[in-house]
Amino acid sequence: MRRVLLFRNRVDFVATLIQQGRLADMLMLHHFSSQGTQAAHAGNAVEGSSGSGTNVSVAGDARRALLAKSEAVRAKAMALPCMGWLEDAYGVGEWCALSESQDMVRAVVSANDPTRATLRGTFLALVQEGRSPASVRLAASKESGEALLLTVPLEQSGEKVRSSIVGGGLRTVTLNEAEASVVSDAATAVDAFAAEQNIISAAVCRGILGKLEEICALHATHTMRYDALLVRNPAVQKRLSQLVCARFSLEALSSFVATAAVDEPLPLVESVALRIHAKHALSAGIRHARDVIHGTAMLKASPHRSKPERLIDYPYARQLFDAELDVISSLGGSCEAAMRRSFTPLLAHSQAQVSMGVQSSMAAVLVGGSSVSVNLAAPHVNLRVSAASLEEDITTLLQRVQEQKKRTDPLFVKAVAQYSAEVFANTAVVYRATGSLTREDDAAPRDWLLTQAFCADSRTRRSAILRDWEMSSAARKAVGKAADLSGCTTHPVELANAEPVRKSQAPPKATARREAQ
Repeated sequence: MRRVLLFRNRVDFVATLIQQGRLADMLMLHHFSSQGTQAAHAGNAVEGSSGSGTNVSVAGDARRALLAKSEAVRAKAMALPCMGWLEDAYGVGEWCALSESQDMVRAVVSANDPTRATLRGTFLALVQEGRSPASVRLAASKESGEALLLTVPLEQSGEKVRSSIVGGGLRTVTLNEAEASVVSDAATAVDAFAAEQNIISAAVCRGILGKLEEICALHATHTMRYDALLVRNPAVQKRLSQLVCARFSLEALSSFVATAAVDEPLPLVESVALRIHAKHALSAGIRHARDVIHGTAMLKASPHRSKPERLIDYPYARQLFDAELDVISSLGGSCEAAMRRSFTPLLAHSQAQVSMGVQSSMAAVLVGGSSVSVNLAAPHVNLRVSAASLEEDITTLLQRVQEQKKRTDPLFVKAVAQYSAEVFANTAVVYRATGSLTREDDAAPRDWLLTQAFCADSRTRRSAILRDWEMSSAARKAVGKAADLSGCTTHPVELANAEPVRKSQAPPKATARREAQ
């Protein structure tokens, strides 16, 4: 009974870390230590829930439907390039706006009918080519800042609703006093709308990365370069490893976020961190795939050299490379709006204090350690080195939050959000490998290798995030202190061609003394 009660309250991992400075990694340990977590956790959650009745049943059905939709979207993203997954994600009945519409559209609720509202603003919507739905679903905000979930009919009189094509699967919709129906005025409904979109985006990234991994692996074992297979090239081996690690981390993170308890809402901040990590993984994965396949005519699928029954799907890669910007935009465009909306309140009310965790400061002195550290609960002993690096970086994050005076600064919020997403993914990967090694699965050695490789790459990215933020802060301070900004606005070519300024040399001391006499 005590084991059940320990994990009844599902807290948001990222929000708890930033706001309280506490690691909720026991949740991950419990999640990844269970047998068949990824497949059966959501289904068993309904039966194992403490509540009973219609509400839990409906919530369980909705969660299973979301997991089934995510799997269908992942499979469709692997099969069809670009935007072929939209129909499985959002159906054909209506368009779906990106969750950023909450910051771009303002709503005025009718005083006579609280279920009706008028909207003004411009937003991006995901559309299926060749479909003409009757409405679009979006999130908007009232002047007071309260969020609403609404449905807007596309056919309205005058110029109230206008749309224009942006790219494959994307349209810009402009609303000018457009009439809308309020679906829900509860903040939980808007958060669930955004969290579901984030999980679907991560599923798309997993599918695309899985397909790129397959194409690049077949290409590397098929193509000859300098009288040897391309896979013998260490640089190609590293790119393939990074592709596998990216998909491995996304699978672990998606499994943990999407299979939260059915009687509790999806963790919003976790889902935002999941989308941040997924978009970075997809961008890096496409870049790695370009490095592996470059110089190849990607006109048609080619049979593999040693396995002719396997076709290398070069057209998929070519279409993806051509529509890279549209694909990334369809996953939410820039994540900065979601970062500000989710992380700014956490940082503004953060009470995180860097502590020893399970040890005291006196114990740290006795064992020769530092009195300022954060400890993971139970990583596997074979992952001790990777876990120690992760603990050190988490401590660095909490120290920066604790020392920062202007915590709501947009640059600082962005850096903390990206850093937290990397920490979140790294912790999930460590505990996924811990579960495999503890159960002694057949895939445990592979998971151990992938975990170490991913932890090394993730630590490099965390260092880059901190370095970029420090350089941006230093540049802003320098510009703020400068009395003359003319040099800051000079074109670099003009600066390079300018003659150096010669400083007047001071006269020798003897000459200066004679002149004084």
